[in-house]
Amino acid sequence: MAKYNIYKIEKVKESKLLEKLQTVGLSLAGQKSVNGFTLSFYFSKEPEDIDIWWADLYEGYFGLDSKPKNKVYFGVFLISNSSLSYAISMGKSHFYLKDFCDTDFGINLAERIADNNLKLKNSKLFGGKKSKTIISYQENSEFEYDSGESIHYVKAKTIDKDKWGEVASFGNSAQLHLEILPDDLPELVQAIDEELLKSPKIILPRATAIADKIKIAELDQILVQEILNSTNAGLQPAEATVSGVDFVFLGKNQYRFILDRQGQDVEGELNFSVLHDFINRHNIDLATNINKLKIKVSDEHNKGYTKPLKYFLDYVDDERHFLRDGDWHIFNQNYIEFLKKQIDDRIVFENPNINFSNSVFKQWRNDLSDEEKGCSRLC
Repeated sequence: MAKYNIYKIEKVKESKLLEKLQTVGLSLAGQKSVNGFTLSFYFSKEPEDIDIWWADLYEGYFGLDSKPKNKVYFGVFLISNSSLSYAISMGKSHFYLKDFCDTDFGINLAERIADNNLKLKNSKLFGGKKSKTIISYQENSEFEYDSGESIHYVKAKTIDKDKWGEVASFGNSAQLHLEILPDDLPELVQAIDEELLKSPKIILPRATAIADKIKIAELDQILVQEILNSTNAGLQPAEATVSGVDFVFLGKNQYRFILDRQGQDVEGELNFSVLHDFINRHNIDLATNINKLKIKVSDEHNKGYTKPLKYFLDYVDDERHFLRDGDWHIFNQNYIEFLKKQIDDRIVFENPNINFSNSVFKQWRNDLSDEEKGCSRLC
């Protein structure tokens, strides 16, 4: 059974995506037309040799004239017509596709084709002691959420296993397990696009990206002060993130700070102490370089990627703004209404004769537990 990790590409960004694929070493290996779609396969024909981090440690035991290196192949299968563009990720290409895709696509699709049978979820939590969580569920567990929770990833059974596969994963992308060939993908993406036009069957609490450039610049400067002062306990390098439907755990990686041609390897964990050292050593004005400072990450196989500093920061302010994968987000009205409904339902359940009102809501909010108070400043 084939596994397809599907991204919905924003059509206006398709040309920029093709430029990016070329710059990272992908070239067009094959192309054909099927049912009005152009199917294009981009492949890393000659990936660079990559150093293996443990080769230095065990160099004296190899018995070789030179240290071994790895080759890491990756690819992208693009399904495109005049109005639609979807991409299938193979290998590390999910790191590149994420910058050109509709980041809400996976969760939007989950709200329409996932049934109420949850297997795994990843979310961000606000107002309690936990920041992020990855939870695995027993068989036949229904969707449930904590107050102050924003869903980033779910794995669940689907409503139609013949059409969508028995189990699917949803994040920025959607991963479906289907017995179909690549030439059948145009029919699949058309079915997906039709499904996205329907009303959702479930509602998942989440946030929306901030597009206002002035607001983004303002939040960036607030973030700069938090980084330099290190006073906010909620500001810390994220331990894990989701790229498409792939979990990326940061604890086992090696890091290198990069700004223009300046660089510095990180010894041990990624933290603010080493960040401050890099800023001070190179006399960096963080206020003007907050979006230029990057971090290169490589794992034990020396597979790597480079992302802006903001991508690695876990931060939320008192006005519901937070960083998700380096971009500013805010809890949308649907999310706030969801939290209000949770409290309203709880009031009605425990006090069926009470009518919901602002005064009742305020009193109820004051009675919430510490974990539940995360929603109080959102409602």
